[in-house]
Amino acid sequence: MSAGASFERSRAFRERSVSARDGAALYVRDYGDGLSPRVPLVCLPGFTRDSRDFHALALRHASSRRVVCPDLRGRGRSPRDANPAPYAPAALLEDVLDMLDALGLQRAIVLGASFGGFLAMSSAPLGPARSRGSS
Repeated sequence: MSAGASFERSRAFRERSVSARDGAALYVRDYGDGLSPRVPLVCLPGFTRDSRDFHALALRHASSRRVVCPDLRGRGRSPRDANPAPYAPAALLEDVLDMLDALGLQRAIVLGASFGGFLAMSSAPLGPARSRGSS
């Protein structure tokens, strides 16, 4: 891969770090226009996967809306936690909600793969004020 190709790929998204309520850092790829009036997409990866899984999908939608792809706690570029408690599904869902708050996302279309799909479906009961849909 040429240096130019690497540079162009890295410009496709902003790398961010947000804090969970316990202070843990969560890595996030943030694509598209943060000021777009369209409801943003939030893409949650499977338990052993990371934000890179959604790169092609994010590129496809970033021209018309914001797309947020986090690395769940202990995956990808989000640091590992020696304590197993924060890896419980309810705790990981709290991490996702903390990320939404940190990024100022009041509403989102949440989609996920595998375990990320479970988290997406778990976010749906939070109501229409928070979630426009899940997949």
